[in-house]
Amino acid sequence: MSDTIEVFISYSKQDKLLQEQLLTQMRPLEKLGIISWHDRQILPGTCWDEEIKARLNAADIILLLISADYLATQYCTEVEIPEAMRRHKAREATVMPVILRHCAWKYISLAAIQAYPEKAKPIVSWEDIDEAWTNVVDGVFQAAEEIRIKRGIPPKELRECHPAKLRFIKNVKDPNLMQWAYSLDRMEKPESRAFELMWRASSHGVDLPKTGDLMILHQRAKVTHVVEFLDDQVRKTDSGFFRWVRAVWLAEPDWNQLPHQKEILGFSPNYADGNTHSFNSPNFSTFREAWGSLEEFQKHIFNRLT
Repeated sequence: MSDTIEVFISYSKQDKLLQEQLLTQMRPLEKLGIISWHDRQILPGTCWDEEIKARLNAADIILLLISADYLATQYCTEVEIPEAMRRHKAREATVMPVILRHCAWKYISLAAIQAYPEKAKPIVSWEDIDEAWTNVVDGVFQAAEEIRIKRGIPPKELRECHPAKLRFIKNVKDPNLMQWAYSLDRMEKPESRAFELMWRASSHGVDLPKTGDLMILHQRAKVTHVVEFLDDQVRKTDSGFFRWVRAVWLAEPDWNQLPHQKEILGFSPNYADGNTHSFNSPNFSTFREAWGSLEEFQKHIFNRLT
């Protein structure tokens, strides 16, 4: 059984531009190998009806891009929606309606299923359309992770990552100083080891890591995580900034017994902030004094932790 979650997108040709926006927004999940597409790009000469039905029946997640044009398309309402709903009720696939534009979608069988974006607010109604699509992508990611967990697919490990992606380090702390930050039992998605990493409003560097980059997290002078960034999106709130990451390495359960961070890193960071620190920065003097090259350090970390 494949580790990749197959996604099928049902849409009206009148909504092709919005469908293409969704494909662009979903690219990070595709690059990470989390999803692949069973869309409606049927090759010339193919029996399109049979091909669409085959792809629809092979999909793990079915996205229905809802608009008035979609609901007025006979093939969508009489073939794709009924088959999607049949598979959803049989728990063979996860159906996710995505409301593109205001329409009477609540009068059909989809009304009982959670719709996206948040509160079923149509994509085109959002002041920031990228924020709307990000909400959809988050929903797809969470659905894909739940499917992977049910299949017994283990979370990604550090040994599956490329050493050259290890580019950043950050100090973290829990507001409750008696607890450890981002321990497994307090993650939003413990089964997949995914969580939102926070930067305080006064911190900087939240947007430096890109999709697939790796960051070391340390706290109380201990190295506790290596995380992989799942996308390029930054969520801003009054309390700070948030990025979705997944732990590809976690220290052993009793973090109080971990060695001092210098034993792992080969140096002790001389900062106590929550900023993003890049190993490529010429100002990261303690790192540059300890290591002759970034490649040498990256190789050391992978050998030490795997």
